[in-house]
Amino acid sequence: MKRILVLVVVLLLPSFAFAAAPRTFSDLADLIVSLFDAGVGLLITAALVIYLFGISRSIFKAGEEGKEALRTYVLWGILTIFLMVSIWGILQLLQNTLFGGTTYAPGQSSGSQTYFQ
Repeated sequence: MKRILVLVVVLLLPSFAFAAAPRTFSDLADLIVSLFDAGVGLLITAALVIYLFGISRSIFKAGEEGKEALRTYVLWGILTIFLMVSIWGILQLLQNTLFGGTTYAPGQSSGSQTYFQ
């Protein structure tokens, strides 16, 4: 356990050393929202992996017990993933509404100069 902690600290040390403290409230809020955004992305990925693993495990179970477990996994898995994606969308909506995010035209990359405000 101690080795893992040391490894994590050594790997994260450069990000802490080059980190700049937010100077305004908008910078701080943007940092917090981006951390939540990354966390929700990781949670969605983990949920999809667990969801697919549970479905594949339930498919190979034989009998009525396997069908009931599959039905439960599909229902709760879809609801959970929908909730996570909704949270992700709400965070983006709040960030764009409160802090003036830029909405790019469909088919345009963020490097393009054509955008809506």
